[in-house]
Amino acid sequence: MQNTKTVLRAYESLIMFDPKLETTRLEAAMKDIEKIIKECTKSEITVETLGKRALCFPVKKAGEATYALYHFSGDQDSVQKIKEEIKHNENILRTLFVRKEE
Repeated sequence: MQNTKTVLRAYESLIMFDPKLETTRLEAAMKDIEKIIKECTKSEITVETLGKRALCFPVKKAGEATYALYHFSGDQDSVQKIKEEIKHNENILRTLFVRKEE
C-alpha cells in the first residue's frame, strides 16, 4: 500500500501588480489572487500590502509596481496550480514563489 500523505510547507508569494490600477481594481485583483490561493491550498492566507515601489529596471514597460506578499501553506502541486491560474492575469507584472525554511 502506498503512502499518499501530502507534505504541507510554508510558502511566500510576492506579486507585483500594475501601478496604473485604480485602488478599487487593485483591491479586487488582490482578492482574486487570495481566492485562487485559498481554492488551491485550502489553507489560511496572510496578505501584506507593501505599497508602490520603484523598479530597478522596467517590467512590461512599467517603472514601478504595487507589491503584495501572500503567506500560505501548501504542497508543490498546489503551488503549480496557483502559478497556472494567475499566469495570464494582465494586472500582474511579475510573481515570485518561495518555500520558507522550517
